[in-house]
Amino acid sequence: MVPSRSNHPNRRRWLLTALAILVLALVAVGCDTADEDTASLEDADPVQPDEAIRVGLPPIGEVAVDDIPSQVDLDVLEDLPVLSGLAWAMDAIGLEGPPEAEDIEAAVSEEFLAMVSAENFIQQTGPLLADWQVTALLEVEPTFLVAEITAAGEELVLVAQTTEDEPLVLETLALQPPAADAAEFEDWDEATEALTALGERVVYLAATVDDGRCEPIAAQDADQRGPLGSTFKLYVLGAAIDAVDRGDLTWEDELEITEELKSLPSGRLQFEEAGTTVTVAEAAELMIAISDNTATDLLIDVLGREAIEDAQAAYGHDDPSVNQPFLTTREMFQLAAAADDTVAYIEADEDGRRAILSELGDRPLPAIEQLALEASVPQPIEWFASPAEVCELLVRLDEATEQDGMRPARDAFSAEPPPPGVELIGAKAGSQPGVQSRAWLLEDQGRRLAFVLSADHGPGEDAAVTRLQPVVEGAFDLLTAEGQ
Repeated sequence: MVPSRSNHPNRRRWLLTALAILVLALVAVGCDTADEDTASLEDADPVQPDEAIRVGLPPIGEVAVDDIPSQVDLDVLEDLPVLSGLAWAMDAIGLEGPPEAEDIEAAVSEEFLAMVSAENFIQQTGPLLADWQVTALLEVEPTFLVAEITAAGEELVLVAQTTEDEPLVLETLALQPPAADAAEFEDWDEATEALTALGERVVYLAATVDDGRCEPIAAQDADQRGPLGSTFKLYVLGAAIDAVDRGDLTWEDELEITEELKSLPSGRLQFEEAGTTVTVAEAAELMIAISDNTATDLLIDVLGREAIEDAQAAYGHDDPSVNQPFLTTREMFQLAAAADDTVAYIEADEDGRRAILSELGDRPLPAIEQLALEASVPQPIEWFASPAEVCELLVRLDEATEQDGMRPARDAFSAEPPPPGVELIGAKAGSQPGVQSRAWLLEDQGRRLAFVLSADHGPGEDAAVTRLQPVVEGAFDLLTAEGQ
């Protein structure tokens, strides 16, 4: 039996990023947090008490740690901005009943409200209204906190992030099920049974990489294509590398955010003012690190749709026509918000699909609540590749990012948190309702290893991700144990 690495120090950050289950509002978890030597806020102008009462967010220095029900010592939070975020969350969720909409609007960031309205916040927190307490601190930074709590008899993980400067507001408040320990498998037959039970249709490949070739160790229909979710963004990265290599683009070139190019979350660039610019390198890293959809669409715009379509073949896709025309994330959301367009798009040939997309350019970006991201039609609006093709994609990106002048691409390729106990070469996870996708290229004790999975678990079954991660981690244990 392969031993579990459930206590590895990298595990919590990796699992939190991999799960990313939106319950209240998960905004900008991937954004930079303050350094550990952040100056004390004692010298900052305090929030006036009457304002604090109005928004329900006590000012730093007036939050009594002892007033927060807890089974653990919370003194480590003293004087940290995130302490006020935790205190406000406890008041809002359980101790005083549901807050008023105006209290929420005053206590959270504009980005938060763009994800979840005040009314939706109240509705979503309703089932949690009960006394709750902190049972463990998993990660503490000045403005970022991950804690285990109990609420209404349930064990949950709370993620909170506040702004660094006064006036403090919440940027993130999320609740998710606790990460389970890694599964333990005797062999790949047992692992395959567990992996394929994660959805209605699951395809995967576990492989060693030798001389640029993926050599299967274990697989389930590795040549069959599955939905990619945001894993498709690796093809965009490949197209950017090729454009820089040809001299058509540089990593320092600036991309302008416009209202016509803004997409919906995940990400943070959609909250920037029109006219704001980011470099190609910055967009590439945001696209992978926090799966920024607007950053992705900025790159597709500057590269051109056809360049991404061509890049698929260059990076190992055997039939790029399945992803033609190559959708932007904004177009995917626009189609998902219009059922008639979704059906028409799925039933159209390539020319018909391009015509439909050309008509979307003048349409506004839909609100999140308008989306119907479910498999309510025979084929979802998606991007597709097989595990074998994605493994080839990972290998070719590894080679391409090792070239001179490709350091920004290498940084982007390796921007996701690594699985515990191994060195990450490159990766991209993807998810949307009904779909979970994983693609990792790893190095372990001098060996290159790849793991690619696409799980289509159908509409209304997104909780499957809470079952997915322990199984995937158990498969990693098998993979790294090969040949030892």
